[in-house]
Amino acid sequence: LAFRCDGRCVYLNAAARAMLGITMPLAEFRPPARGTDRVRQVVADGRARTFDDYLAGTGPMRMAESSWAPWPDPAGSVAGVLAVYRDVTERQRLAAERRQLAQRLLEVQERERKGVSQFLHDHMGPLVIMAKMDLEQLGRHLAPDQRALAGQAMARLDEALRGIRHTALSLRPPLLDDLAVREALAFLVEQSNEQDGLH
Repeated sequence: LAFRCDGRCVYLNAAARAMLGITMPLAEFRPPARGTDRVRQVVADGRARTFDDYLAGTGPMRMAESSWAPWPDPAGSVAGVLAVYRDVTERQRLAAERRQLAQRLLEVQERERKGVSQFLHDHMGPLVIMAKMDLEQLGRHLAPDQRALAGQAMARLDEALRGIRHTALSLRPPLLDDLAVREALAFLVEQSNEQDGLH
């Protein structure tokens, strides 16, 4: 579309007619108030602008992106405004689908992380603790030279238990269920700093 500085449309091609649902002759066409306002804005400062629009029609709602730019005369002054409409309905639909897919993937990942964390906390952790208790009882009946070996095994079990607890906490910090995300992130940063020796 091409507009004079006063907002009067002087050119309208077939593609714009079809997209905007304009059937009247060019001489009878008057742009809506928002179109006239856009022309005035561009003419006032000579800056191009982009807007999001909804396309008219009887079918499903469609979305468009319109670009409005100054149309210079040979002397470099603004003689009018050119407007180009692009149907972005499909692009917007695909973008919305990508966002929904990303959200679903995050939800699946979160469920998996929560499940693994719960398994480590509720199953593997208690198993290691029970193994430590059994080993402690067994150690009381071992010969002195065998107790050192039992002590090494106990140390390995302690290390395994710490690893299980750390992994379970990393996968699913309990604060995510009890506090806001900001507090949970602050807690994770604090834990990371402590592990790295930073204060």
